[in-house]
Amino acid sequence: MADPPLDGDLLTAYRQTTYEADLPPGGVRIRVGDRHPDLDAWLARHGWTTWGFVTAWNPGSIETAAEDNRQRHLALTRAVAALRRPSWPGRGVPDTGDWTPEESLFIAGITRQDAVALGARFGQRAIVWGEAGGDATLVACHHAPRESGAI
Repeated sequence: MADPPLDGDLLTAYRQTTYEADLPPGGVRIRVGDRHPDLDAWLARHGWTTWGFVTAWNPGSIETAAEDNRQRHLALTRAVAALRRPSWPGRGVPDTGDWTPEESLFIAGITRQDAVALGARFGQRAIVWGEAGGDATLVACHHAPRESGAI
């Protein structure tokens, strides 16, 4: 079965989420479609021009057991370390209270292709990606059907 398109309720849910990253010194709050000059300045200070925001929680936008989500997040952390990209903890916090905030990683210096590949590897419908000076962008991930316990 094909993934549902990123439209309707699913697209609305992604757009009605704040993607919070625990960057030093005070963190950042990212919204899809917005520019983030403070984030651009932070990236420039460290020599990066791109970033990604990826979660491993709730693959396929299907609510998943807490322990499974924790294990998936640990696997994502290991995968990002293998890419040799610096990352910081974050969470996707919905504007409404009908979905639990999802543990995520803010990844500095990651290419769009690598961020999408990570999202796909962890069964995500989309990731958020950005480039200095541009809008935060929702990017669809194409992935194989979710397999039980597969990461």
